[in-house]
Amino acid sequence: MKAKKKKGKKPDYRKTETFSDYKSAASRFTDYNPGTDTVFVGTSIDSGMADRKAKRQGTISASKGASGSSRKDSKMYLTKNESGQDVYVSLQKYAKKFKEGGKVYKPHNMYKNGKTVLAKTMEAHLKLKKQGYSHKK
Repeated sequence: MKAKKKKGKKPDYRKTETFSDYKSAASRFTDYNPGTDTVFVGTSIDSGMADRKAKRQGTISASKGASGSSRKDSKMYLTKNESGQDVYVSLQKYAKKFKEGGKVYKPHNMYKNGKTVLAKTMEAHLKLKKQGYSHKK
């Protein structure tokens, strides 16, 4: 019986030597603020495709319920991926758009002793919480 050959781990073509994770990419923007900004990364051997991939991530994020964003800045880098190929990395910095009150808030019901009250704002939610209301019926 022949011993099976162990296959090595395949390289991740999206990982690059310059940008190993989200934080390293975001740190390229000197005015990056994690509370108000988000960065989308696109990687490809073609610079145009890398740019489109990063923009597409922003579009997908908005379609999945993100409160929206507007592009503030973009950068393009030429680096190598794990397999040694030259690849372009497009970084797109977007400003998060928050709803009223500074954070995304979804109105919901709160309950106390069988009574139901709709908390329309974060302020109302906190007031009801102090009065003993909770999310459990």
